[in-house]
Amino acid sequence: MPQQTVSIIQNITVNFYKELYKDLDEPTVGNRIEKQRMIMNLSQRDLANVTGVSSSTIEDYESSRVSPSPNALLKMSKALRKPLECFYDDYYKFIFSDFKSIIKNWRIQNNLTLWQSGKLTGIEYRTIRKWENGKIINRTYFEKIIKYL
Repeated sequence: MPQQTVSIIQNITVNFYKELYKDLDEPTVGNRIEKQRMIMNLSQRDLANVTGVSSSTIEDYESSRVSPSPNALLKMSKALRKPLECFYDDYYKFIFSDFKSIIKNWRIQNNLTLWQSGKLTGIEYRTIRKWENGKIINRTYFEKIIKYL
């Protein structure tokens, strides 16, 4: 009988955290990470230990001072047991798509050379070439290029 009581208390605790944090606002990726971490009753240190990311970096993600790299976001998704798409914003949606083809197709459809596309966007043509070859775009450059795609 004591084992049943412990089981009931554990279930109540889990439900308590879900109820407590279910209505937290989550407009940013960092807010979504924080909300799910809190629902799971994990500290930043706990999440850091599971993902291999430092707890100060987790704090930076949650406060939106830093955006997780795509690889770090994959780790967060797995550790927080949520589909990756739950953490997407426009940037991650783009990065986890076939972005290199999107960029190359845009350039070709507009009859632009790499150099011309660089002049148009204000982005070094070598950088655009790297993206077309699959190099990950950082958020700052994403904000520049997305206006043209």
